[in-house]
Amino acid sequence: MISAKIKIDSSKLQGLIKQFSGKSPVGKVGVLDDAPARINATGEEIDNATLGYIHEFGEEGQEERSWLRASLMGHFPNTVKLPNDVTPLVIVTEMSKNGYEAIMGAFDSEGYGAWPQSLGAMTEGRLTLVDTEQLRDSVSYRVEK
Repeated sequence: MISAKIKIDSSKLQGLIKQFSGKSPVGKVGVLDDAPARINATGEEIDNATLGYIHEFGEEGQEERSWLRASLMGHFPNTVKLPNDVTPLVIVTEMSKNGYEAIMGAFDSEGYGAWPQSLGAMTEGRLTLVDTEQLRDSVSYRVEK
């Protein structure tokens, strides 16, 4: 039988765990603010959060075009580059920024190629879900301490 002792200096990890033991920052990504309402196809006012929900879950006759869940679950980076002097705030900020970038990637690539084409995309060569870019431009991230 072979036996070996391995010693790992986990002091930095232990220090980071201690920092997280108090109140940790919270990162949020998505349509976070009340954007001005716009008029939808039926002539009703609609805000970007509602429009995002309709496309995310395929409501009101729209096909499902997940710009939030699929982006965060399937295109969030496996690793996050962090500076040496890492704090909970730095970690949460970087993760929030990476989530935002994954969502922007969905808008830039029509859901990473997974969204069903819209009528405008099929008939007029427009991009699906980014004709006016109002929904895309309403997506942001923020970190609350």
